[in-house]
Amino acid sequence: MESKIAKRGKKKNSKKSNSKSSNSKSISKSSSPEIPDSSSSKTTSSTSKNTSDSSISKLHNKEKSDELDSPKSTKVEDAKADDSEDTTGKSKINWKSHLTTTTKYLLPILITIIGSYLRYYKLDSQKQIVWDEAHFAKFGAYYVRHEFYHDVHPPLGKMLIGLSEYLWGNVISDNEFMFESGKMYPKTINYAAMRTVQCVFSSAMVLVCSLTAQLIGFKNWFWSSLLVSMLCCFENSFIVLGKFVLLDSMLLFFTATTFYCLVKLHSLRHQEFTRTWKLWMYLTGFSIGCVCSVKWVGLFVTAVVGVYVVVDLWLKFWDFVSRSISRCCTSQVMDHHQCQHYSKPIY
Repeated sequence: MESKIAKRGKKKNSKKSNSKSSNSKSISKSSSPEIPDSSSSKTTSSTSKNTSDSSISKLHNKEKSDELDSPKSTKVEDAKADDSEDTTGKSKINWKSHLTTTTKYLLPILITIIGSYLRYYKLDSQKQIVWDEAHFAKFGAYYVRHEFYHDVHPPLGKMLIGLSEYLWGNVISDNEFMFESGKMYPKTINYAAMRTVQCVFSSAMVLVCSLTAQLIGFKNWFWSSLLVSMLCCFENSFIVLGKFVLLDSMLLFFTATTFYCLVKLHSLRHQEFTRTWKLWMYLTGFSIGCVCSVKWVGLFVTAVVGVYVVVDLWLKFWDFVSRSISRCCTSQVMDHHQCQHYSKPIY
């Protein structure tokens, strides 16, 4: 029993000493400053390094993305600027093209209006029969009255005069008037309407001449067309001839149309045997027939067209000959080389 009691006492004393030692250790730990472990310090340092590296890498990535995005944005901005410049340039080009097309159409029309005004101005002020009106107005009246006559010139111009007298001139109502030179027109005959037909042909000649100057293809087409149309519009002889019942206005009009058709055929010389080329060939022949049927002087215009055709055929003939000669020469050279190649000895 005594031994058991002694053992229990020893155990109690050991527990007390252990509690005291633990208390002292806790006090020492609390009193002494905390010294971090080496392993924990390593982990914290590694985490801090990782965070710093990740932040640095993020910054670099951001800078790279900004650098990559900035040229894209600049490219997009440049493309937008180019598009805006292109649109403005297109608008300018369209504006210029519209201006040229409008001037191409407006210039001949304006000059034709001016020429028509000059020819219609005081058309009925001269009430007497002037110059060759005594001949050609009388010949037109013969067609209307179904009377036989003989004249040197072909009949087309006088037939057109007779048509104007039949439609507006009232020539049938006065069969006794013979259009003698220097006499006054009677009140029954509408001589102003007869002269108006000549004004139409003379004014239309100005339009055709202006279009011909544009079609020729000068570098400064505006000034060339303006010069030609102004010359035809303000020519004093053309204005005077367009005010009376004569053949000259019709002759000049069909001469101008013949030159216009010739220039159009020249522009279509590389599109031969097409529909448009055939159409303008027919129109050229029709215009030549008209100009020769008004006056025999129209044969000179036919001669001009004939000279152009002969020169054009001559150039095409020599072009064909030169091409055929070049083909023959190239074929002979090729045959010669082949013969030399096959005549070499084989060793």
